[in-house]
Amino acid sequence: MKKLGAILVGLSLAGASVMAANPVNSVNMVGYQNVNLPANGLIMLALNWNSVGGADTIPINTLISNAGLTAGNSFFDSDRLYVWDASLNAGAGGYTIYFLWNGDGKWYDIANDALPTTNVVTRGHGMWLKHIGSATNIIASGEVPLGATNQVILGAGSLNMIGSSYTAPMAINGANQTWSGNSGNSFFDSDRLYVWDASLNAGTGGYTIYFLWNGDGKWYDIANDALPTTNSIPMGAAAWYKNIGPAVTTWTEVRPYTP
Repeated sequence: MKKLGAILVGLSLAGASVMAANPVNSVNMVGYQNVNLPANGLIMLALNWNSVGGADTIPINTLISNAGLTAGNSFFDSDRLYVWDASLNAGAGGYTIYFLWNGDGKWYDIANDALPTTNVVTRGHGMWLKHIGSATNIIASGEVPLGATNQVILGAGSLNMIGSSYTAPMAINGANQTWSGNSGNSFFDSDRLYVWDASLNAGTGGYTIYFLWNGDGKWYDIANDALPTTNSIPMGAAAWYKNIGPAVTTWTEVRPYTP
């Protein structure tokens, strides 16, 4: 592999952070996670939980605690959720956007706001949460996933927002991860992961970028590609996966803990 110099990445990717300062607390395999939400901040969230009862989807209106969030009259004066869907816009991807209404404290789809949304988020997928108030703490909760494996389909030629399918940090090159993506010689001809790190660039944030090398099928940090990365994506955090190929690929994750 050749060392990569300065790379300008012309992608419209917003920055955000998730800080999971506290451990998962669980009783009978049901638990919760505290997530710090900075003032007027934008954070990237991933769904790591099942619904209580075992479904691998959670309704948007039960996804997180709304205490501390800002509800308003419309999109313009309330907190928002931007849920990525790689199938929109002929496969180029796009967002479904929700706002938190002050009439009932529920999330509403800006394109269909007659009633609270009944849409769901699937485990292993990600979204942005835009907060317009003071710093607060929110809680994500659910049932700890116990299925032996989980598979996520990564759209062809598109960006996909992903996170761990389990309630644990996700080692990018962990033995429990199998990627059927497009590996190459460098960043330029391989699939990529963009993982947000709020501590970069003197605290203004930035992405750590990885590419899938065809020499061993492992992920390498473009800034330090002597060895496969040992980094992890924190529990609760999401990342962008860029599939450069013309066909869908799959990511399979084996449960990293013992029930």
